[in-house]
Amino acid sequence: MNQQEFEGEYFQPEKLLPCQNCGEKKYLRLKTRFRCKECFRERSLFADTILEKNHISIDNWLKAVKRYSEKELSARSLSQLDEIRYPTALRILKTIRTSNQKWAESQVLQGDIEVDEVFLGFNHAHGRAAHPIIVLLCEKSGA
Repeated sequence: MNQQEFEGEYFQPEKLLPCQNCGEKKYLRLKTRFRCKECFRERSLFADTILEKNHISIDNWLKAVKRYSEKELSARSLSQLDEIRYPTALRILKTIRTSNQKWAESQVLQGDIEVDEVFLGFNHAHGRAAHPIIVLLCEKSGA
């Protein structure tokens, strides 16, 4: 998906969140922004997203997110694969990792929780686990 396809699919007033100023859901489409029909406040398509206030092209973001979702990679390899500058690749990956971490921290387990523990390795001389214990928490699905 390139920038034109992205804008064609997502650059639509009805897909925006309600206006933060007045709560209205109807917008007028301007060239690159939207204007609230009620209070005339303007907003960007990327307001309140990780793409807000940056000048990296959508093409680079989409390529980076796709590559990151397939396999976590370094900024150096991303810069070489997508032919972008290293500082740009570093900023993109830092933003993706930060948003992933914030999302993971916001998730709360609910209902029945299953707990399991795993011992990695065993020290026969001392009779205990040689490596730290890994504890896994997950929600039970089903009834």
